Amino acid sequence: IEPENIAAESMTKWQIFKTYVISNPWIWTLCIANVFVYIVRIGIDNWAPLYVTEHLHFSTESAVNTIFFFEIGALCGSMIWGYVSDLLKGRRALVAAICLLLTGVAVLGYRYGTSEVMIYASLFALGALIYGPQLLIGVSVISFAPKQATTVTNGMVGTFGYLFGDSIAKVGLAKIADPETNGLTIGSVTLHGWSDTFVIFNAALLFGLIALAIVAVVEEKKIRRLGLLERQADKLSS
Repeated sequence: IEPENIAAESMTKWQIFKTYVISNPWIWTLCIANVFVYIVRIGIDNWAPLYVTEHLHFSTESAVNTIFFFEIGALCGSMIWGYVSDLLKGRRALVAAICLLLTGVAVLGYRYGTSEVMIYASLFALGALIYGPQLLIGVSVISFAPKQATTVTNGMVGTFGYLFGDSIAKVGLAKIADPETNGLTIGSVTLHGWSDTFVIFNAALLFGLIALAIVAVVEEKKIRRLGLLERQADKLSS
């Protein structure tokens, strides 16, 4: 049994929240990673029909199909990546980081694809890959807090994703992509057009990957430490 779960038995909910949630840098790192994942996921899911009609001049029927292929990929990815992380003995952050790295490749197919087949294939891959981190961040975060704090810990990650990632993807990307607006100015840089939309996607993938890589290192140390404790317990019992 993990030490924090033993200690939490004699603590109040508020004490657990202050000690193991608010003061936990790895939970905050996963919250930040989830924001970047949301930017990519919602940015593609919401704006794919508009992108293919405005930029690639697809028909309305073809534009609607983009959502279908993205969501079918998401369904497959949610099941596959969860299973893969189980095979790797709970290395959720590592698998999520690999998914984000591969998402960067799929984004290239989506950006430079010109045919319906290529766009559909890229969207299927994007759905399958981006929903890996979407699922695994929520699973990874609860391993960094006692079981009594599972609900609030998972809720924090989801809240960050919706408040910041979702709003940036819907409001911020709308200003950037819409040809009738003046774009979005950040400091001295003005982002405008579909090309700059992909700049945001790539930046979000990079920062999300960095955050998950940091957590993956900590997660690996935790898994090895628990494995050592388990082996010691087996020796004592035998």
